[in-house]
Order: sequence, then structure tokens, then C-alpha cells
Amino acid sequence: MAIPTPRSPAVNRVVSLVEWAGIALWFLMVPLTAFVLLRQGLALGWLALLVLPALLLGALIADFASGLGHFLADNFFAVDTPVLGHLFIYRFRQHHEDQTIICQADFRETNGALCLLSLPAVVGGYLLLGGAPSLWALLVAGVMLAFGILGGMTNQMHRWAHDRQRPPLVRWMQRWGLALNPRHHSVHHARPHHEHFCIALGAMDPLMERFAVWHRLANLMRALRAPQAEESVMGDARATERAQWSRPQAQ
Repeated sequence: MAIPTPRSPAVNRVVSLVEWAGIALWFLMVPLTAFVLLRQGLALGWLALLVLPALLLGALIADFASGLGHFLADNFFAVDTPVLGHLFIYRFRQHHEDQTIICQADFRETNGALCLLSLPAVVGGYLLLGGAPSLWALLVAGVMLAFGILGGMTNQMHRWAHDRQRPPLVRWMQRWGLALNPRHHSVHHARPHHEHFCIALGAMDPLMERFAVWHRLANLMRALRAPQAEESVMGDARATERAQWSRPQAQ
């Protein structure tokens, strides 16, 4: 596996500060947006119940987005890709070599980048709720808030799926599909790593596999001449390698 060029100490300090800022703002805006959402919902009466499917939709979109990011990091581009190489691509590929590495990261390393990336969705939801109570604004803000919450927590969900020392509440959430289930996620870590890319909830995985979404996307990426990782088995061009890995080994 390729290793990215080390960053300078100055760059590491800047990245750390930016990630801590993203975490702080995420923890500020999520409860604030949720409070405004609740207040606006109460003003609309029973119509506010329609926000529940909106929240579910936002969570499913975030789960799909987690799978999309995971798929791209595992299969395309180089570990030296600016910004994304260090933050995502190398970490995902290193994780295949040693699954426990994710459990050794600190809170900032685990959550900083995705809290920052999810923040615009949360802030956008808050801004939508700035006017008079509106069902349309409530529904869209509900989708954006759920997306921002689960998007910001995706790496934490992924870490919990590998962590042996999980709080009882997390185990309960995993059991009922409210967090990524370790047994479900373990399918991805069986070579050739071509299934179960969604790492927020894993709820979208059956749909992605049913319609071969990731393999179709791999074909599109190759058609666009995106560089594919040597170890990737995604897409029609790598079908032979995938079949070799998937074939039962002789005893």
C-alpha cells in the first residue's frame, strides 16, 4: 500500500485547529437547529409529524453519502491527492490493513473532518427556519439536520463497529439498526472488500448491492479516466480479480 508524503508540523497544526473549530461549531449548531426545528414544529401543530419521514430521509441520504465517500476512498485516486489523500483515502486503505487503527485515533482525528464537512447542512437547516413557521421549510430543514447529524457522526459510528469496548447504549443502538452493526460491517472486511460500503448505518447497503450501484459507478469512473487503485476489484474491468477472491479456497 502506498504511503502519502508526510505533512509538515505547521500544516498538521493548522489541520488540527480547523478540525477542532469544526467540531466546536457542529456541537453548537446541532442542538440550536434542533431547538428551532422543534419550536417551529410546535407552531404548526399535527403537521409537524411530517418531519419524522423527513428526518428518516436525511439519515438515509447520509448513509448513502458515507458509502459513496468510502467507495471512492477505497477504490479511486491516490493517497497523495491534495487534502483528501491524508484525511480520507490513506486512512481508509490503511484501515483494511489493520482494522484496529481506527480505534487508536483520538476524538479530533475521528470526528473533526466530517463534523466540518457536515456543518453546512446543519447551518443551512438553521437558516431555513429563520422566517415564519412553514411546513416546507420544516421538512427541508429536517432532512438537512438529520443529514448533518449522521454525517458528522459517521466516523464515530464506523469506529464503534470495530471497538470492543462500546457503551451499553451504543450496543443497543447497533442491535436495533440505529448505529452501524459490527456483524453487518464485517462483510466489507472480507476480501475482496467489494460490498457493504455504507458506514453510517449500513441501511442502504442492500439497495446498493441489489442494483450493483458501486460496480456501475466504478465503470463510470474508469470511463472518466479516474485512476483506480491497484487493489480495487470494483467494476467490470476487475471482474476476474473479484471472482478469484470470491471463489472458495481449497482446503
